Amino acid sequence: MKILVGSYNKNIYEVSIENEKFKETKIFKNIEKPSYLINDLNLSYIYSIDKIQYAHIENNDVLLNEGACHISYDKVNNLAYTSFYGAGLLKVLAKKDKWQISETFKYTSNSKIHYAEYIDTINLVGVVDLGENNLMLYEVIDGKLTLKTNYIFQENVGPRHFTFHKTLPIIYLISELIPKIFVFKYENGSLILLEEHFLTDGYGSAIRLTKDNKFLYGAVRKSNYLFSFNVGENGLISLTQKISTEGDHPRDFNLIDCDKYLVVANMHSNDLSLFKIVNGKLYLKDSKYNLDGGASIIHK
Repeated sequence: MKILVGSYNKNIYEVSIENEKFKETKIFKNIEKPSYLINDLNLSYIYSIDKIQYAHIENNDVLLNEGACHISYDKVNNLAYTSFYGAGLLKVLAKKDKWQISETFKYTSNSKIHYAEYIDTINLVGVVDLGENNLMLYEVIDGKLTLKTNYIFQENVGPRHFTFHKTLPIIYLISELIPKIFVFKYENGSLILLEEHFLTDGYGSAIRLTKDNKFLYGAVRKSNYLFSFNVGENGLISLTQKISTEGDHPRDFNLIDCDKYLVVANMHSNDLSLFKIVNGKLYLKDSKYNLDGGASIIHK
């Protein structure tokens, strides 16, 4: 099997895995700072040319100007969402004759927009503002986003990324400044906090849910741990495992090969770690595999 790994330095790398070990790395695309990748539309990503940032989507390269940190694709509304941590912006991309910016949302001077994604179980777009400790839900009407509801966190936790249950109206969010996982239910037009779980000291990063909705994973940088949770039929979670990432600064991780494995990109130690998933628990198979500035992982 093969994965693609984006870097905070340069290149999208293709890494092959055989017999539960990393085997070979090739340069898939020679570009500058392809820091986030998605499989949608034949591979989409954000990247830079001479320190000016673009989004590559289908055959188009859309000028973003400010530095984006995340991109996602909404196949229901045929829109893409780019999040801007430093500038506190959300830019919506739509396709007419070609892909172009259709809307720009400018938030407060403290805003740090880190993540936006369409949540198909509730037919809304979630947007995370780490600076203002805000989770917002937008309705899409005729290709335009309208704020439906939001949730303001009571402490400065720094909400970062989220994932969501595939059948229930439940959202799982990881915070960065105080590493926690929050479980929300969307009901009667409002976000209801069901539970929260403190992880460990450090900085929360990525969060992923298996396709069968049974297992949830989160990562914490600085202390460099992965956390495994069982997900109940009601969507609530219980911690089952805490395990080292075997590297420094797990910027991203992803589930691959039909959720049989988990791969971590440790950005500061410039390496990858491979874990096998057995009944939700993680078992280390390979680690310290050299890769420069790994920042985003997808299954090819």
